[in-house]
Amino acid sequence: MKFLFQATTVSACCFFMSQNVYAVDVSESSLEVYGKFHLALSYMDSGVDASEVDNGSGLSDGDVSLSSNSSRIGFKGEIPTGVDDLVAFYQLEQTINLDGHDGDTFATRNSYLGLRGLEKGVTHWEVKAGYHDTLAKSVGELAMLGDTVADRRAIMGAGATSGNKADKRVANMLLGTYYVESGRSKVALSAQYSAEATDSKGTVDNNDAGFAAMGVTWKQGGLVAALAHDYWKNGASANMHLTRAATQYKQGDWTGVVLAENLRKSGDLDRKAWGAQLALKDGSFKWIGSVFVAESYKGSDDTGAVMTSLGVERSMSKVLTTYAVYTRTANDANARYQGVDGGVNDELKTTAGNDPQAVSAGIVLKF
Repeated sequence: MKFLFQATTVSACCFFMSQNVYAVDVSESSLEVYGKFHLALSYMDSGVDASEVDNGSGLSDGDVSLSSNSSRIGFKGEIPTGVDDLVAFYQLEQTINLDGHDGDTFATRNSYLGLRGLEKGVTHWEVKAGYHDTLAKSVGELAMLGDTVADRRAIMGAGATSGNKADKRVANMLLGTYYVESGRSKVALSAQYSAEATDSKGTVDNNDAGFAAMGVTWKQGGLVAALAHDYWKNGASANMHLTRAATQYKQGDWTGVVLAENLRKSGDLDRKAWGAQLALKDGSFKWIGSVFVAESYKGSDDTGAVMTSLGVERSMSKVLTTYAVYTRTANDANARYQGVDGGVNDELKTTAGNDPQAVSAGIVLKF
């Protein structure tokens, strides 16, 4: 269910002139309001003793938690430029924490202003400027069970002791994409750059914490294959390289996903990881099995982990889905990969060598 507001014949004029407020001619522009509300009730256990649990530590010896998982509202649309085959477009997307998490109701998600070049009415290229997911993060979103306790980000993009550090958004960025179509195939070539990828409010973007990425996505029929490389310079993710590849294939009622990545930085972020998921759709139900594996990081022993999950989704209508999911992360003796990390407001941490687990039931409304 989408609410699309299209002004076609009326131009507002001279509104509140006495207050020097002027209306804008929107006769050929569009505004689409969209969003997702996602709430989940979960039981989480870090696999630790009650004596190890401190308030605010992220550890649990078995607790029930209600969380808002990447709920959002967004506004997007197109505006004519007056130049043939050239359109301006925009998006403003905000996280809505329906559970009142940290008292912070709104937080910025992908938001940008851009230009789009058309060829025979089809997008040929586009450039965005603003705040956006990295290209490698976008590759990872081919995975299933996103924004649940079984989200891939507990392993993919995470370190053995530091949690997820690679799946981020980039500030002050430019993102360009060029599309090539041939027969049934469509290829997207992308490049992303930021002179100051973190917060540069009130200062000049000086390249001290820059970012650069390149990626390619290929689609044909039920197959999607994507590859991207992110490079973070200095900052909290000092000189971090992430190469990530993913393939998603749909055939009839079956969907399969394979992901792999090589994360290179100092410490526990110098390691490889991979994952596989398989789903079967049976009427209104969809059954999903998932496994993600992190190898020990370079120069260390017993710092890997295996995360296994099983979930079922039920489509109630075109816009409403309910689900149940169970997940468990088995850590090596010197690793403490989180049980829940990414997409869920209430994360689940653990201590070295323990095996966090969670079971969750949720409802998702998309509009």
